[in-house]
Amino acid sequence: MSKIKAGVGKTLIDIHGLLPYQGFSTINDNLFVRSLFLEDNNQHLFVTIDVTALKDEDIFEIKELINNIFSINGEDIWIIANHNFSSIHTRSKDALATADEEIVVKDKSFREILKNAVIKSIRESIKNIENVKLGFQYGNCNINKNRNRNGMIDNELGIIKIINNENQLKGVIYNYAIQSSYMEKYKNIDDSKVISADIVGYVSSKIEAENSSCVAFFMIGSGGDQVPREKYNYEEKNMISVKDLYQYMSILGDSLFDEIIKNINLIECKNYDFESMKLIKIIKFSDENSQIPVFLINFGPIIFIGLQPELTATLGLEIKKSINAPITIITTMVNGGKKYLPHKEAYELGTYEAKSSMFCVGDGEKVVKEIIKTANEMREKNENWNSQI
Repeated sequence: MSKIKAGVGKTLIDIHGLLPYQGFSTINDNLFVRSLFLEDNNQHLFVTIDVTALKDEDIFEIKELINNIFSINGEDIWIIANHNFSSIHTRSKDALATADEEIVVKDKSFREILKNAVIKSIRESIKNIENVKLGFQYGNCNINKNRNRNGMIDNELGIIKIINNENQLKGVIYNYAIQSSYMEKYKNIDDSKVISADIVGYVSSKIEAENSSCVAFFMIGSGGDQVPREKYNYEEKNMISVKDLYQYMSILGDSLFDEIIKNINLIECKNYDFESMKLIKIIKFSDENSQIPVFLINFGPIIFIGLQPELTATLGLEIKKSINAPITIITTMVNGGKKYLPHKEAYELGTYEAKSSMFCVGDGEKVVKEIIKTANEMREKNENWNSQI
């Protein structure tokens, strides 16, 4: 019997009563919180949220609440923003200090809605925890492109399949480098915007609709410069309804969905018996006040790497090819965000990512070097998974 246990949960982020807010007036498709609770010799909690980004103060408050209710330590929690652009943001303390009363009230309400959804989702995942088997492999999907001409494209799709001992599909993790920004520019006739979980929300919900016992978890890869391959061109074409635009978007979503399902059907799951390792590596830069945490989990054959900034595809591909693991899951927007972490050439070319970055030339390469070194050291220290592959 496997030592590994898992539980999954999914909860609606019910913002119907908040609208109109931040320019949004209608909801095209719902937003969700999804929770994956893994347990071996350690506890690992992954919470994915259909929001564009989360501030440090949001992460602190949510983790504190989780710890108070479930006694799960902050270092065992990954809170991941799915980075769908068509959703409400929380306001910073500085912005709220000068905002009118209605905005302050709605921001507080939105934070409470998010927290309640997170707690409900986690409670469900802990309630249904059970022994599981794991399987994994890479697929390939070409629905993304680099927003910069001749830039590197990462089409690799990392997939982890989780089944229970009755062979029911319980969870799917899919790791892909793309910004879910297809719906972001759509506006209603009155110039208001539309809420949407975008491409990955569509894909996750479709996986779940076809597998009632399953929750699907998108983990955004090194997508700092990876955007949808095609978008509806408002300048060259007439305005269309949100329903028709969503239909256009679903063409890309169906391609990603089909590749995930094809691989899920091929993956063979097995019982693993290992002890996981985890650590938080603080990487410091030349500026004494500049540093970022990197979150690493060596979960048997799988290495999870989590970062706050969005990596460019060039950096992500270098990490994946250099780590001695059967599968490497690089996830950005983990436990907060720090805009973009580009590679050196991006600064030379003056790309959008480089212009928007808070980091200096060479910082990306330093992070990559430290991640590869640390991850491979973890692998060497925890080799008992190897005989089970």
